[in-house]
Amino acid sequence: MDSIPSERDSDTRFIFLVGPTATEFVVHQAVFIRLAQYFETLITGGWSEATTKQAIWSDVEVPVFEGLRRFAYLGDFDVPEPSLIDDSLHNYGKDY
Repeated sequence: MDSIPSERDSDTRFIFLVGPTATEFVVHQAVFIRLAQYFETLITGGWSEATTKQAIWSDVEVPVFEGLRRFAYLGDFDVPEPSLIDDSLHNYGKDY
């Protein structure tokens, strides 16, 4: 995987704060910009994130973002294991 941008690369890095605990992911701007127009606008457009060079994605799970980052850098994507379903849901609807 490409190296993580350092402080001296501040003009080429972008920070994603992911999940409810705001796990920090530092990425190369160019790597994400090439994924989709959305990322180009997010990183270099007129949105506030382009000014602050960070986006807060509190509703995205860390393993999901790790998969996106892997795809962005390597062109490969591993599907994360699904979360365990609450056992109470297994019986949902059986009485009907």
